[in-house]
Amino acid sequence: MDGRLKLNYSNYKLVLPYIYLTVVPLIWAGNFIVGKVLIGVLPPFSISAGRFIVGALILGLLLLNLKDRTKLDGILKIKILILGLTGVFAFNSLLYIGLKYTTAINATLINSFSPIVTIYCSWLFLKENIGYKQILGSFFAILGIIIIQSQGSPAVLYNLDFNIGDLIIFLNTFIWAIFTILGKNVMYSLSPMETTTYSTLAGLPFLFLASGWEISHTDIALSWPIAAGILYLGVFATVLAFIWYYKGIQMVGVAKSANFYNLIPVYSIFLAVFFLQEQITPYHITGGFCVMLGIVLSSGNLKLARFFIRK
Repeated sequence: MDGRLKLNYSNYKLVLPYIYLTVVPLIWAGNFIVGKVLIGVLPPFSISAGRFIVGALILGLLLLNLKDRTKLDGILKIKILILGLTGVFAFNSLLYIGLKYTTAINATLINSFSPIVTIYCSWLFLKENIGYKQILGSFFAILGIIIIQSQGSPAVLYNLDFNIGDLIIFLNTFIWAIFTILGKNVMYSLSPMETTTYSTLAGLPFLFLASGWEISHTDIALSWPIAAGILYLGVFATVLAFIWYYKGIQMVGVAKSANFYNLIPVYSIFLAVFFLQEQITPYHITGGFCVMLGIVLSSGNLKLARFFIRK
């Protein structure tokens, strides 16, 4: 034996949830870029409606082909309705609304507190254990994001000007926490795919009403680039990302999963370099290292580290 941990089925199961939770923020980082472009030509609820219509069509077909569908009781239906109202109807739409009133640096910095809110809500409502590794990991992840968003300058943080948009985005972190921890509870009864599908279908009627009002008061000119953007949001940012996110939560829990959300701004930097030819600076490298360190610490899984490192 050459001293390396061989890849077998048990090791595959060990690594798989972390693969899901690493890829999902990359998809959602693309969501921020595509959404930023679309918000210039479409109103916020209409973007969300288009996205989740595409997602619902795909998820509905997958659900119809599922042989053993779980029967929904009254309590489960109420929980799914809340998932639809939070994660499907409210979260992304409110994020776009908040961006109308605040800067991108404020929005990303405030939204980065979502994992912290989620972790402590999971402790409060799901009774998930939070050890010192999760707390320390949260600290380093947030520190990394502050370094990135402040461009390594304390003066940038000192001069931040908070407004109504900042308040909207801060309140949105609690909406994401509700969506995440309630999803964990629902998955005691449903699979990740069923949870994603039913919550999408539950949120669509509310998006139809809101987007219908927007369309009646807005001139919208559709084009192929807009359709391509909506298609990306529906297929990748909705179907794949939500299913994989819930699978990660189901396999390793909310507390460990939450800090992976902090990869979004890190990925956004590299996407900006690739698509917008922006430059990577030392504060990007320092902040990205802190985020990755926070994620490794919060996972608390030494076997996972050994999987990638030779003995």
